[in-house]
Amino acid sequence: MAVTEEAQNGSVTGPKLMGLADDVAEGKTTEQAAVTEAQALIRGSERTRPLAAD
Repeated sequence: MAVTEEAQNGSVTGPKLMGLADDVAEGKTTEQAAVTEAQALIRGSERTRPLAAD
Protein backbone atom coordinates (compact mmCIF):
# COMPACT_ATOMS: atom_id res chain seq x y z
CA MET A 1 0.00 0.00 0.00
CA ALA A 2 1.27 3.47 -0.85
CA VAL A 3 0.04 6.63 0.82
CA THR A 4 0.64 9.87 -1.03
CA GLU A 5 0.25 12.98 1.09
CA GLU A 6 -0.93 16.26 -0.38
CA ALA A 7 0.91 19.14 1.29
CA GLN A 8 -2.10 21.41 1.80
CA ASN A 9 -4.22 18.61 3.17
CA GLY A 10 -1.68 16.35 4.83
CA SER A 11 -2.11 17.66 8.34
CA VAL A 12 -5.75 16.57 8.26
CA THR A 13 -5.53 13.17 6.59
CA GLY A 14 -1.87 12.21 7.03
CA PRO A 15 -1.97 10.82 10.57
CA LYS A 16 -5.21 8.92 9.92
CA LEU A 17 -3.93 7.43 6.66
CA MET A 18 -0.64 6.43 8.22
CA GLY A 19 -2.57 4.83 11.07
CA LEU A 20 -4.47 2.75 8.53
CA ALA A 21 -1.18 1.71 6.90
CA ASP A 22 0.15 0.69 10.32
CA ASP A 23 -3.00 -1.32 11.03
CA VAL A 24 -2.58 -3.23 7.75
CA ALA A 25 1.11 -3.87 8.44
CA GLU A 26 0.28 -5.15 11.93
CA GLY A 27 -2.53 -7.38 10.68
CA LYS A 28 -5.23 -5.44 12.55
CA THR A 29 -7.24 -4.84 9.36
CA THR A 30 -7.26 -5.93 5.73
CA GLU A 31 -5.87 -3.83 2.92
CA GLN A 32 -9.30 -3.64 1.27
CA ALA A 33 -10.94 -2.38 4.46
CA ALA A 34 -8.19 0.20 4.87
CA VAL A 35 -8.57 1.35 1.26
CA THR A 36 -12.31 1.81 1.75
CA GLU A 37 -11.77 3.84 4.92
CA ALA A 38 -8.96 5.86 3.33
CA GLN A 39 -11.14 6.77 0.37
CA ALA A 40 -13.86 7.99 2.73
CA LEU A 41 -11.34 10.08 4.68
CA ILE A 42 -9.96 11.62 1.50
CA ARG A 43 -13.43 12.36 0.08
CA GLY A 44 -14.42 13.97 3.36
CA SER A 45 -11.36 16.21 3.44
CA GLU A 46 -11.84 17.23 -0.19
CA ARG A 47 -15.34 18.50 0.58
CA THR A 48 -14.11 20.70 3.42
CA ARG A 49 -10.87 21.92 1.82
CA PRO A 50 -10.97 25.52 0.52
CA LEU A 51 -10.37 26.03 -3.17
CA ALA A 52 -7.00 27.39 -4.22
CA ALA A 53 -6.95 31.04 -5.23
CA ASP A 54 -5.96 31.86 -8.79
